[in-house]
Amino acid sequence: MSIAIFLTTDLKMGGGVERWTLNTVKGRPNDQKIIIISTDYADRARFSVVNQISQIDHEQKLNLIENKFNFLRRSKMLSFLLDNAIIPIMLTFFKRSYSKKLNLSGVEIVYLTKNQYWKLFKGKKIVGSNHTEFGNDGFISRLKAKLYRSGIIYRDISYFHVFPGREKIEKIIGTKAEVAVIPNGTTSRNCNKKTGDLTRFLFVGRLETIKGIQILLTAWTNIKREDCYLDIVGAGTLTEDSYLGLKNVNFRGIVSDEELNKIYCKSDVFIYPTLWDSFPNTIIEAMSAGCKIITSRFLKGAFGGNGNESFLTFVEPNTSCIIEEINKAADNLDETRKQGELTYEFFRKNYELAMVNEKFYNFLNKIRNE
Repeated sequence: MSIAIFLTTDLKMGGGVERWTLNTVKGRPNDQKIIIISTDYADRARFSVVNQISQIDHEQKLNLIENKFNFLRRSKMLSFLLDNAIIPIMLTFFKRSYSKKLNLSGVEIVYLTKNQYWKLFKGKKIVGSNHTEFGNDGFISRLKAKLYRSGIIYRDISYFHVFPGREKIEKIIGTKAEVAVIPNGTTSRNCNKKTGDLTRFLFVGRLETIKGIQILLTAWTNIKREDCYLDIVGAGTLTEDSYLGLKNVNFRGIVSDEELNKIYCKSDVFIYPTLWDSFPNTIIEAMSAGCKIITSRFLKGAFGGNGNESFLTFVEPNTSCIIEEINKAADNLDETRKQGELTYEFFRKNYELAMVNEKFYNFLNKIRNE
């Protein structure tokens, strides 16, 4: 069975979708052929991601005209406009040109990380996803799910892979498509945690407003504690010059995977007050390193377990809430580190890559045999 995974970016972009793709490909069964259909768009290669790995049998490149509009993604509203108006319009004009450049011979299943491109793969078994939409059970997500159910959008998508925490979306989509609920996964980082007097916080992600970095840094300017340290990993429009003078903050920029692993392992708390995400890989990565998690309330359904996990703290993504949680973590450092140990156990039970990949490929095998 050959499966094609479609991305609108280059793997070296190193964001959540690209990380998921690499993890999924690396964990494939021996008899599973993988074709990657991607573009040259990398914006800022945020992490050191190997662009060619042996598990990929073939890679095809598309030059998507609409990628020239990706600067709009700095705004939540403009990003919505891009996905739901500009891209569909562009596909109307360029669908035939794109399709001619694809070689889908032998491909049985196409997995979309961007559902808007389903028209390029008519005649194949198409699996949609919620990597870039259906981020929660909110009104817009439910509306789009109902449009899909009515056959107005994504008509040829008969299967969906969705992340946990979208029960309403799952129910709506499930009236038309076969749905598999599978989280992201990663491998354990096997950290040898160090002790010390500093409470070390970590942010990993795009340095854009939509990821909550400005909320975090504004909170940090008001804390003025000497016993806290913040590492910031990633790239974006926000630069170190924007917050010159902040104490105990290290803007690390783009780092290698090896360096990122070291940073995760010496961190006590992963703090991520994002304004929009679907199922952030970085939270799973931080769990695998035994970090306590502080993130946005809307992600509680995705990561909340049974609701009793003290090591997962979900708050409103605003300055006052972030200040409060930073102070709590630092004032109770021993307890914070114990919570990090519990986070790691929670990760092992739910997000270990081998277990997650087994569920994913079982889903694909079921599709193939239908």
